[in-house]
Amino acid sequence: MIQNRSRSWRTSTETEKTDRINTTMTQPSVYLDTTIPSYLFTKRTDLIVQAHHQITEKWWREDRPRFNLFISEVVIRELQKGQSELSRLRLEAISEIPVLDSISRIDEVARYYMDQLAMPSRDEHDAYHLAFASVYKIDYLITWNCAHLANANKRRHLERLNRKLHLPLPVICTPQQLMQAPLPEDPHVERPHR
Repeated sequence: MIQNRSRSWRTSTETEKTDRINTTMTQPSVYLDTTIPSYLFTKRTDLIVQAHHQITEKWWREDRPRFNLFISEVVIRELQKGQSELSRLRLEAISEIPVLDSISRIDEVARYYMDQLAMPSRDEHDAYHLAFASVYKIDYLITWNCAHLANANKRRHLERLNRKLHLPLPVICTPQQLMQAPLPEDPHVERPHR
């Protein structure tokens, strides 16, 4: 069973474990997949990666406090495979985030996603990220994985699968989509000229 490093979410049954997450919280819940801490600390210099890095950094600094964050042992294992210094920084960034227990339902749901071709079976991490977020009824799954997770073309298929599983589908989005919207400009307030 996955150990929770900062807060205990353990209860007597799997249903109680998954139901307790959102019933005890006043803020929306967010499951972070591995791409979030990976883009938070990166040495890659190409334009898109740097844009994702800056957006992730801004979300982490300004918007993250509005949410209850969760990760899984899948995230930790993926991050441990990275370059030593970057891996250390990424693991340090998530060290206070509660780790969801890996219950048997997670394996069943992840396997179902792969069997139904919603996620590639050659890399089961994506299926597990979605399974954790769905089974634990997390409000949002944030990711930069737009091929397999934050992909509007897959949304209907994932909704159908989760309906068959009697599970809610979290809102799957990028950090940019989960940023607090800026307040609209008030036309009656004079702005300084630049």
